[in-house]
Amino acid sequence: MALLRKYRLKLLSLLLVVAGLLPFQANAVVLDWDSVNWVSGNLTQSFDIDASNPGNDITITITGDTGYLAQNVDDNSNLTGGLSPTEQSLFMNMNYSSENQLITVSVVFHYDYGVEDVSFSIFDVDRNSSSDNNVGYRDRIDLLGITLDNQLVAPTTIIDYPDNDVRSSGTNVYVRGDDSTSDSSSDANVDYAFSGTNVINQFFFTYGNHSSAPNNPGNQWISLHDITYKPKVPEWHPGLIAAIACVMTVGVRRFFF
Repeated sequence: MALLRKYRLKLLSLLLVVAGLLPFQANAVVLDWDSVNWVSGNLTQSFDIDASNPGNDITITITGDTGYLAQNVDDNSNLTGGLSPTEQSLFMNMNYSSENQLITVSVVFHYDYGVEDVSFSIFDVDRNSSSDNNVGYRDRIDLLGITLDNQLVAPTTIIDYPDNDVRSSGTNVYVRGDDSTSDSSSDANVDYAFSGTNVINQFFFTYGNHSSAPNNPGNQWISLHDITYKPKVPEWHPGLIAAIACVMTVGVRRFFF
C-alpha cells in the first residue's frame, strides 16, 4: 500500500509538471510612464516590467541627429494627448536646422518568441500652421516593426486624428502633421497597433519633417505614450497536446480509481 501511494505521488508530480508545460494565454504587459522613470538626458534605457520574464523586458534607444535635441529626453506630462487626468509620456523636443535631419527611436522587446498585440500612441504629430506649405516645421513619423526573421512589417492599424493624416501604404507608410495643435489636445495623436499575425521583436520610428517644411523648421516636439503588448506563447502541435492529455487521463484513471 505504501509503495502504491509512493508511485501515485510521483505520477501526480509528473502530471503537474506536464500540465505546467501546456500552452497558456499570456497576460498583457504595459510600459507605463507613470510607473517607471526615464533618467533625464539618457538616450537609451532598459526596463524590467514583466515578472514572468527574468531580466530586462524592453529597451528604448534614440539615435540619429540627437545633437539637435532642444532639451533632455525625459518622461513628463508636457504633452497630454487630451487625457484626463493627465499621464506621463516620453517627451522629445527637437530644434533641427534642416528639414532632412531626424532621430530614430528604437523599441526592442527581450522575448525569445517575440511579442504580439502591441499598441501605443504618439502625441502631437502636427505642424506649426496650415496656411502655408513653407512656414515652419511639419512633423513626419515613419514607423515599422521588425519580425523575428528580420522582416520589416507595417503596423496593422494606424489611426490618425484631425490635425494629421496617414500617407502612402505598406512599408512606405508615414504620418504627416497637417495643422497646429495645442499641447493638451488629442487632435494630433496617432494610434498604432501590431496585431493579428504580426509578431515582432522590435519597432522603430523616425521623427523629422515632411519635405514641405523649410530648411530651418524650428522647435518641434512629440512624445511616446504607454506601450502595451503580450509576450508570444510558443505554439504546440495539436497532436502532441492530445497525446499528453491522453497519458494524463489514463494515468489518473489507473492510479486514482
